[in-house]
Formats: sequence, C-alpha cells, structure tokens
Amino acid sequence: MKLQRILTSKFLWRLFAYICLIVGGFLALFPFYWMILNSLKPGWALTQWPPSFLPYNLTLENYRYVFKFANIARAFFNSLIVSVSVVVSNVVLSSMTAYALAKLRFPGRELLFWIIIAVMMLPFQILMMPLYLLMSNYRLLDTYWALILPTVVSAFSIFLLRQGFLSVPDDYIDAAKMDGASHFRILFTIIFSMTKPIIITVMVINLYWTWNAFLWPYLVIIHDEMTTLPVMLARFQGVQTYDEPRWGAIMAASTLTAAPLVIAYLFAQKKFVEAVSLSGLKM
Repeated sequence: MKLQRILTSKFLWRLFAYICLIVGGFLALFPFYWMILNSLKPGWALTQWPPSFLPYNLTLENYRYVFKFANIARAFFNSLIVSVSVVVSNVVLSSMTAYALAKLRFPGRELLFWIIIAVMMLPFQILMMPLYLLMSNYRLLDTYWALILPTVVSAFSIFLLRQGFLSVPDDYIDAAKMDGASHFRILFTIIFSMTKPIIITVMVINLYWTWNAFLWPYLVIIHDEMTTLPVMLARFQGVQTYDEPRWGAIMAASTLTAAPLVIAYLFAQKKFVEAVSLSGLKM
C-alpha cells in the first residue's frame, strides 16, 4: 500500500511537471507562431475579429513588399559582416586572455581576473559616450569598424571561457609542452577540442548580442546603406506606423530578422546545454 502511494505521488509530480513544460513551451513558442502566421496573411485578414489562429489564405505578398521597400538585403549583409567579425574576433582574442588566466602563472593574475569581473558588471550606457567620442575622433563613424571594434573582446566571454578552460586537466598541457607545443598550439588544438561546448556557447551568445544590437548601431550609423537589421526594422516600422500601417509587412520583416538566430540556436542547442555543466563554478 505504501509502495502504491509512492508510485502514485511520483506519477502525479511527473504529470504536473509535464503539464508545466507543455504550458511553458506553448507560451514561449506562440509569439513566434503568431508572428510567422501574420506575416503570411493578407492585409484584410489581420484586422478581422475574431482572429484566426489557423493558417489559411496564405500569401508571400508581405515578404515581396519588404524586399522591395525595406532594403532588407543590404541590412542582412551588414549584420552578417558585423556578426561574423565580432564572433570570430571575440572567440580568438577572449580565448587567449582566458587561457592566460586559467593556465598560466604570472604576478597579478587574480587581480586582473577580478578587474575583468568588475568590467563585466558595468552597464554599456556608461561606456557608450566615451566609445562614441573615440570613434568620432578617429573618423570611424558610419563604418563597419565602428560596429565591430567596441565588441572584439568581451569580459563575459573571457569569464565563461576561463571557467571552461579550468576544467581541462593540466596533465594534457604539460604533456604537450614536453612535445614542444607552443601556447598557441595548446590553446587552439588541445583546449579548443576539449571545450567545444563552451566555444560554441560563446559564439552563440556573441551572435545573439551582435545581431540584436540596436542602440550602438543606431548611434554610429548615419546612412541607410550601413544599417543593420534591428535599425532597419525600427525605421521600417516607423514609416509603416506613420503612413497606413502594413502590419503584415512588419511581421514579415521581424520574421526575417529573427530567423537566423533561431536557426543558429537549433544547430547549437546540444552544445549549448552541455556548456552549462562543463563551465562549472570554479573561481
């Protein structure tokens, strides 16, 4: 009888957990479904009441309108150039710093690490004006350099990579040194191969931050030819709201902006989850 009560209790808790997961998943996915569905609806179908939650009368008219009037192809190219540059440079440069903090012994190492932690706590708004003046003094405004240089190294990336590198046993590094391997070879062959989930996580996080960045590109970019997708989306939405609103076109532009991030996360999801356990809590 006692065993039956225990099994019943476990079943009820598991059922409750599944219900919570289903409800949470629905609440998380429904906005994306609604955005994609409305991007494929004709204009008259967006204002009908009650709204239809099932797809019907689907059309690509909104997407054709976006590609014709929103200059989204150029904005996508700009976002791609900036995001790839930031992700690659961030992984390379931040990993070098993280390797030094995790595996090398030198005076002031712990102090440097805590300084990086302190920098990580600073909000971007504090650094925004000095960075803007720096870009202006070097005449880098309205260029790719203004979008890339401020984020080529990230304190958060250094912290996360250091935590992952600490999980690599020193025996591997000592053996590589005995074979004559340099620190660069140890980092980019041994450390990288043993901490792939952390590397991919840093890439995904930096891609997310860079792709969605709005305030900094809005400040340093003037001409439409250099705008990134979030800035283009805001300007396009402002024009549509000022004139006769085309909510279907706004939804289509939003879908095209969000799609690359969703695809990137789906490909990196497994490694992203592994990184949570691999990074640990070592300080």
